[in-house]
Amino acid sequence: GFTCKAKVKTINSGPNDIQKKKFIKTNQCEKCNLSGINLKGWKITGAKLPGTNLKGADLSGAILQHADLRFAYFKGANLDSTSLEFANLSNSNLKNTSIRGANLQNSLLEYANLKGADLYDANLSFANLKGAKLNGTRLEFANLSNSNLSRANLKGANLWGATLLDADLSSANLTGANLRFADFKGANLKGANFKDAILCKTKMPDGKVVNIGPSIISRLIYIVRGC
Repeated sequence: GFTCKAKVKTINSGPNDIQKKKFIKTNQCEKCNLSGINLKGWKITGAKLPGTNLKGADLSGAILQHADLRFAYFKGANLDSTSLEFANLSNSNLKNTSIRGANLQNSLLEYANLKGADLYDANLSFANLKGAKLNGTRLEFANLSNSNLSRANLKGANLWGATLLDADLSSANLTGANLRFADFKGANLKGANFKDAILCKTKMPDGKVVNIGPSIISRLIYIVRGC
């Protein structure tokens, strides 16, 4: 169903008015230009927006469950605290997007571009992130339990305190990633690359807690100062 908390007149005015009004009326707008649209706090279930330009859109606090957002473009958009459960964001561009505290449980993010995105405290449990680009992404305290991160690129990502219970990280690239206090218990790390990664009080698949720095000096610091 489709419900909203605001009236059509609150939509940003400009050259994209026709497409914006079409979306509000039909709950769909394939490959439309909805840049700058303000849907903050709206409830929109099952929206169909594949290939849509959502540059600079404010979707914070919105409910977009079961949305079709394949190949969508989110540069500069605000997705903080947005509910995207069961949403399809495969191949979407979320580079440098703020997605703090968002609910992405059971979402599809296969091959999505999340480089430099801010997913602090986001819920990504049971999400499919196969082959996703997560280079330099902020994932502190994120819930990635039972997620599929196979072949994902997490180079330089910040996973401080992240939960990865029973996650699949087979063949994932974790080069230079910050894995302090992360919990990988039960995770599949077969073929994963941990080169230069920082593991400090990190819980491994077998439950063992390890401290491994990228250099001998950092390991000595761990011994003297702790994490």
